[in-house]
Amino acid sequence: MSQTVQFPDEEAINSEVFERIPPLNLNFHDPEDVIAIPTNYASRAVMDDYIQQVVDKMKEVREEFSVMAAKGLIDSDYVASVLHAVQAVVDAMILNIKRHYHQREEGLRTRREREYAAISRTGCFNRIKRTFVTISYSMDIHALIMKMEEEKRTNILLDAFKKLRLHSQIATLTDGGSEPHWNWSLA
Repeated sequence: MSQTVQFPDEEAINSEVFERIPPLNLNFHDPEDVIAIPTNYASRAVMDDYIQQVVDKMKEVREEFSVMAAKGLIDSDYVASVLHAVQAVVDAMILNIKRHYHQREEGLRTRREREYAAISRTGCFNRIKRTFVTISYSMDIHALIMKMEEEKRTNILLDAFKKLRLHSQIATLTDGGSEPHWNWSLA
């Protein structure tokens, strides 16, 4: 159903490695097709682009459901398989977003410890330098900011999926736009 492209561990992290990772590939019109989702992002801008691509694809599927509902009955198995594929993509993207921010937080901790070690190696136990490093790498503030960014990106995906799920339920309940299934007449 979905394929998550894994990062090659044996190579160094540089821009060429990120350029070799296959780009995001989504095809919700054929739910059995392979979906490629990169697990690492070169920057937050690239991650935002991928999130926007997923949201745009979900919008296309919503519009497709509207067109299908206007023509007549929608196959509920097709709707369920598309929703299952979208759910898998949204879950994978949320996992990758969380992984990205956890790696950034761990990198921040590592940099702070390196600064402390550099101060200790010089033999200088200057409290002013240690205070400056502590303030520069204040984990509470940075963690709070990163958590807000993570929640913002996660909420964008979850809101788009919630709209798609609601729209699919409405589309399956309408009969060509004339009347709902539950309002059939006894003639």
